[in-house]
Amino acid sequence: MRKIGYILCLVAFFSTQDALAQCVTYKSGTIVDETWTLSGSPYCVTGDLQVSLLTIEEGVEVLVDGHYQINVLTTITAIGSEGMPIRFSSLYPDEPDNQRWKGIKFQNTIPGTVFRHCIIEYSDDSGVTIIDSTPTFEDCVIRNNTSSGNGGGISASLAAGLTLTLDRCTISGNISNPLSSTGNYAGGGLYVLGDAELSNCLIENNEVNAQCTSASCNTYARGGGVYVNGRLQILNSEVKNNLTWARSAGPNPLNGNSFSLGAGIYLQDGNSDLTNTIISCNTTTAICNGSYCGVAFDAYPRGAGVYVNAGTPLIENTTIVNNSTQGLWHASGDSTVINSILFFNNDDGEQIRVSGGTISVSYSDVQNEYEGTGNINNHPAFLGTTCDDLIIIAGSPCIDAGDPSTQYNDACLPPSLGTTRNDMGAHGGPSACGWSGASSCVDSDGDGYGDPADPECTHPELDCNDGNPNIFPTNPNNNCDCAEPIPEGTTEGPEGDPTCGDGIDNDCDGSTDGDDSGCTTTSCSAASSTVGASPFYGGSDLAKHLLYILLPLGAIIAARVSRRKK
Repeated sequence: MRKIGYILCLVAFFSTQDALAQCVTYKSGTIVDETWTLSGSPYCVTGDLQVSLLTIEEGVEVLVDGHYQINVLTTITAIGSEGMPIRFSSLYPDEPDNQRWKGIKFQNTIPGTVFRHCIIEYSDDSGVTIIDSTPTFEDCVIRNNTSSGNGGGISASLAAGLTLTLDRCTISGNISNPLSSTGNYAGGGLYVLGDAELSNCLIENNEVNAQCTSASCNTYARGGGVYVNGRLQILNSEVKNNLTWARSAGPNPLNGNSFSLGAGIYLQDGNSDLTNTIISCNTTTAICNGSYCGVAFDAYPRGAGVYVNAGTPLIENTTIVNNSTQGLWHASGDSTVINSILFFNNDDGEQIRVSGGTISVSYSDVQNEYEGTGNINNHPAFLGTTCDDLIIIAGSPCIDAGDPSTQYNDACLPPSLGTTRNDMGAHGGPSACGWSGASSCVDSDGDGYGDPADPECTHPELDCNDGNPNIFPTNPNNNCDCAEPIPEGTTEGPEGDPTCGDGIDNDCDGSTDGDDSGCTTTSCSAASSTVGASPFYGGSDLAKHLLYILLPLGAIIAARVSRRKK
């Protein structure tokens, strides 16, 4: 046995030496006004670190050798690049929880800290802890962190007027309460007491565990991906594959209730806005052990997509799909859902449950129907069946089915489809322009010419009638030089009038001068509706054009016949 113990000690010793061999520069204590360079990397932290005015160059690795924390006294400027990110990690990432580093902490620090293209990983005391401070995160990855409390990835407590801001960040694989200790827990990926703004972020594969092992107690697991008690503004983001797990296991038979709530997003209270976001494949799991389960106690998995505890959330152009229980559970408050898709949640069962408060749902595609103006109940027709393909395709009933008010109009086609009327779901509406690959070319009739003169259009010329695919600048019989709107009664003629020989389509009907079939009085809107019968003329215009040719010819023939009779 002594030999085995000795061998294990040697293995541990040499493993430590191998890890330390990675280090180029060692740091601990207080660091003031320093710049950490790539040539000095990796920087190994060998004790608790206090930093002030620290600048870190791209590509630098900061590896923490032990259960230590990086405390920010003033500011950190950590700006990496896509190809050379800055990495904060444990020197021993494979060590069990409670033996790795303790993350980065801000407490009442001054504004000015910027993390850009940074990776923060393998902390066992939250990746980042924020108290009344406002560091900004751009293009960062916060992954594989844990917390024995709330907020595996980020734990933030913010005073009124302060906002946590994350742009283009990924928060993944973080866990709150990884050891399933007794208690209530929240925010596997992100836990915020206060306000948070997230744009173009990915929140995935995060987890909350909660358990009660005492007699007659209730246990709550909330917000596997995101927990916010304040205002959450989330835009052009994805929240998917997150988990809340709750288990009551008191002494038999005196156990308790277990509540697993809001695996994707849990909104405790506040005026939140969920816009152009996809919330999918999140799972609420609740277990009740004991003889009284189903009698005095039970397991309650609820609202795997979004759980609204209170407040006045607005859910707009959001896709909530494939979540294990209801897509939306509404416990209290006053919420609004508009231009959204809620489908395939809860094993195709109930999509929205209102247990309290009021909720208004309109112009949305809700499986099994839901009362409200403009709501439909049709298969959305997504690109695929997985949570990576939840964008509607051509032919979807959600295209041009959202609220017709111009304030909701689609502004970028793609990702929106059809005309400028709002598309239901995460890829419709004016804010869909924030999705990757969005084009500012608005081509309502799909002829390649956009409503605006935009270089992103197939043909950057201005389309003079984007309601009709047969009227466009290169149409041989349409000069597109008429001013819009055309006054009622505007004509092309009559024949002999200068307007019948000026080369201008004065009445905006797709034909100029003599090709205008007698220059019939018309309005722009009426003429535009008839042009579609032919690339050059509407059906009635063609008849008039033939009449325009045949009438003079008939007159000539009649004159000749008359001379012969004489």
